Amino acid sequence: MIAGGLAEPLRRAIPAVGSVFGKPASLGLRRLLLQNLRGRSLAGHRTGHFDGTIVLFRAGEQHIAGLPHDLGWSAHCAEVRGVELRGGHNSLFRTENLAENAALIRSAIARPLSAGS
Repeated sequence: MIAGGLAEPLRRAIPAVGSVFGKPASLGLRRLLLQNLRGRSLAGHRTGHFDGTIVLFRAGEQHIAGLPHDLGWSAHCAEVRGVELRGGHNSLFRTENLAENAALIRSAIARPLSAGS
């Protein structure tokens, strides 16, 4: 649908989907549309190399087997410091994970990235 130029009609249909099938269905459609639009907008984009360290927050529960721990970011920067959070991509900030993950994020942000920073 997106390749056919129907992204805008699809976006406008989201409220109707919610009224017929419920809010979870409309949120799912919205998420799917955004994911596809984001992927298309980044296709072919080339980034430069960052000579510093990045902090990568990664969901502990991965649904795709064999992903590298750095999720491919090492090719784009000098160093990747990975922080594994509790939960999956869609549950990182749910009530049962929120306090622990917030503490991990605060700790990672407060920690210097390198000896010279």
